[in-house]
Amino acid sequence: MVFFNRFKRIEKSIQPKNPKYFKNNIRRLERAGISGLTFIKEGDVALGADLTASTRIGKYRENQEDAVALLKNDRLKMMIVSDGMGGCESGELASHIIIDRLGQWFSSLNTEFVNSCYENTIIIQQALDRIIKDISDEVTIETNKQGGATLVCAIIGKNNTLIANVGDSRACILKDGILEQITKDDALVQDLYDKGIIPSKDAMRFHKASNGIFASIGRIEGLEDEELVPHYIELKNVDYDMLLLFSDGVTDCLSEEEIAVICKTSDRKEIAQFITEVATRKNSRAPKEVNGDPNYKTIIKGGKDNATTAAYIPGDDEREGGL
Repeated sequence: MVFFNRFKRIEKSIQPKNPKYFKNNIRRLERAGISGLTFIKEGDVALGADLTASTRIGKYRENQEDAVALLKNDRLKMMIVSDGMGGCESGELASHIIIDRLGQWFSSLNTEFVNSCYENTIIIQQALDRIIKDISDEVTIETNKQGGATLVCAIIGKNNTLIANVGDSRACILKDGILEQITKDDALVQDLYDKGIIPSKDAMRFHKASNGIFASIGRIEGLEDEELVPHYIELKNVDYDMLLLFSDGVTDCLSEEEIAVICKTSDRKEIAQFITEVATRKNSRAPKEVNGDPNYKTIIKGGKDNATTAAYIPGDDEREGGL
């Protein structure tokens, strides 16, 4: 993944100085993984009937830098997607740390804390903000400033959902058959789209700067001076039929319309799997010319990156009513 530091491009990829160090740290995390949280490099997982996830390495990457987790306790559910960056094992280590630490934090929430969240949702946002910043410091130390990762996570209660994101991994909702991105990317193309320079949402995928971001968990080269400010969104659960989290290996390869079609035509238990699989197979073509702008690509190869999808699809008994 390519970085932008205040829109300045960092061209070279970052390689770990000591690969064995990174591999040992990854193995340590995998051995110490919390109960109910498993690191998978390729495959599909489910937690009950309503939480599913799928991840693929893709056709061109040699290692898996995406990480995903599904968790629940007696009152809350949580989905996490993290896309590591920095090259080789450093990105993998960064995303593993994020998944593991957020999983430990969620599993440690006591009943008193959870009950207080029902009355004041800002409490869980403040707690999540602190843990994300602590994790960022740990990633910086553990990867020697060579690895970082994006984050998008959702905490789902009885009535409300809290979303947090850093970087360009996304949260989307499906409502009445229409898919809508509800997070904003910490990315140059997002800024260009907001300013009207990129003419359409789908055209963001084909822009030459589509992989440039300017925020991550972990202070890697080029982003050391950027202040970490996670973004938060609160939703009413009745405002969506499905909640989906994606790494950019999915959203770069599939348009929102294509994802919506998969959601509407697939069995609910297989939606995450089908979205991820299609993202690794389908080549996407852009118009040969968009307003004469030479900055647009004409093709995106399926499976060009690691691809991950996590989905929360509530059943009818969950629609009535947490946070």
